[in-house]
Amino acid sequence: MISLPPCLLLLDVSAVITSNLADWQQFARIGRCLLPTVVLDDIKDLGDHAPEPETSQKAREFLRFYPNSGWKTTQSAATHPALQPAEGQDLSKRSRLALVVAQTAYGLARSYPDALVVLVSNDQRLIQQLKTLDVNNLVGIPASAMLQWSRTKRRPVVVSHQLQAMSPGTGALAGSTPSRAGTGGSASALASDTASRRPSANRPSAVASSRSSVQRAFSPSRLSSLFFNLLTLSAIAIVALVIWKILAPQSFDRLWKQMPVIQQPAQPRKK
Repeated sequence: MISLPPCLLLLDVSAVITSNLADWQQFARIGRCLLPTVVLDDIKDLGDHAPEPETSQKAREFLRFYPNSGWKTTQSAATHPALQPAEGQDLSKRSRLALVVAQTAYGLARSYPDALVVLVSNDQRLIQQLKTLDVNNLVGIPASAMLQWSRTKRRPVVVSHQLQAMSPGTGALAGSTPSRAGTGGSASALASDTASRRPSANRPSAVASSRSSVQRAFSPSRLSSLFFNLLTLSAIAIVALVIWKILAPQSFDRLWKQMPVIQQPAQPRKK
């Protein structure tokens, strides 16, 4: 059974406010939950000055949940050319917050290459912006997908696809925190050393690999491609012979008569 990389869940304000206490507790069972420091500060501000009473109440509820939740804040931000405001552009508070969240997601992905960083946000522009970064261990999903994931235990398609793509190179998958990365490397080296002392254990995989190579070599698609190439070469040769016959009939006839495949059989002598 293939082990999948761990998930780091990075939530923005919209993802927190559109969920509730039961959801926050479920999120922590899926992966390590993180908040950019600016997001926690914004939630504190909403608890005191939110224009909607419901938003203010939800923010205060989260602030009561947070201290003993196991959730953490992070400042692991990193810059990227695609995550820079245009020169001279005056960003709104919401745009500045979204920019910091994107930079934090990118910084986490760089800091934890063996983990999948999942940004949860209702800001579709922010999610699309992450796609342009083309980082293999970073995805974005809306809060509704996160709620569905936590309640049904079924990963969103984009998350499953990314985890499967990462799984061949995760090794011992011990890179969920920097301090454990060295342990993962040691475990990988130990597994490699153990395998080298038992060469017979590798033989089935080598035989399977050889069979797989033979099957690929004689697959219908490869055979049809080979037949098409031979047919193309034959057609080119025929065209070349016809052109030679037209342009230099005498030299063509001399060579043609010398070819053993077209020599006339010798006639029996008459007695």
